[in-house]
Amino acid sequence: MILIVGHKGVMGRRYSCILNYLGKKWIGTDIDGPTQEFQSKDISGIIIATPTETHAALIKVYAEFGKPILAEKPICKDLNQLKEVLYAVKDIPFEMVYQYKQIARLGDGPSHYNYWNHGRDGLHYDCIQIIGLARGPVELAEDSPIWDCRINGDFLFIEQMDFAYVSMIKNWLKKPGMDLNEIYAIHEKVHDMVKSA
Repeated sequence: MILIVGHKGVMGRRYSCILNYLGKKWIGTDIDGPTQEFQSKDISGIIIATPTETHAALIKVYAEFGKPILAEKPICKDLNQLKEVLYAVKDIPFEMVYQYKQIARLGDGPSHYNYWNHGRDGLHYDCIQIIGLARGPVELAEDSPIWDCRINGDFLFIEQMDFAYVSMIKNWLKKPGMDLNEIYAIHEKVHDMVKSA
């Protein structure tokens, strides 16, 4: 059974729908942290789908379950805090949500992210995956209500993104885990972009 932390939020509902579609059992909880009830259940994996400011603390708490964790992006906005989080999960399979990786063909063109109504984390953190996948610089813009995303020249459409989430969850259920150095490198790139903006 998969535990979805923050199951009533926008992203939590997305994951519950995907798990339902895949025929996987899940149980949900809010951001208050685990209770004895969840610790006694047969939990096989944990999805952290809460607001960014809660990620670090919750990841550390749920790491004690010793189960694979998939955490929404960004993990946090501070590189020192990120080091603490990655240390806490060093002995368990840990992955950051990285759905675009399922579809990016990694061509040679420019990368571009333009989302007029981006998330509360701000434009840089909202496109953390594009920054991680881009081979060269990323052009950031928010001057149009048209959702426009290109990764190394390849256009990304909303429908592709939705299917990419399904692929990501399928892969995570089969073989959870991601190189922790890769997670740090992606966050470091974003941190540098935010500093230079």
